[in-house]
Amino acid sequence: MSRNVAGDHAVFGDLRNAIQVGIEDKALQSQLLSLVEKMQSNANSNTGFAAAYQDFISAGAQHMTILGPFLPALSKLLT
Repeated sequence: MSRNVAGDHAVFGDLRNAIQVGIEDKALQSQLLSLVEKMQSNANSNTGFAAAYQDFISAGAQHMTILGPFLPALSKLLT
């Protein structure tokens, strides 16, 4: 199945901005930004992206008010 990955990449930049603005804990911010990079670099791999997405969700669970709006766009990349 083909995905419009190029069109979905804007979500990663928006997500990075939301993390930088909305999460004050610098260690968590750094961890989440690293996981966003991992998701983006694995966007063309179903298994690689799924693993990175799960890691991201686990790490950001306490900040879903900030990260939640991005989940629909990210979850589109899972299929």
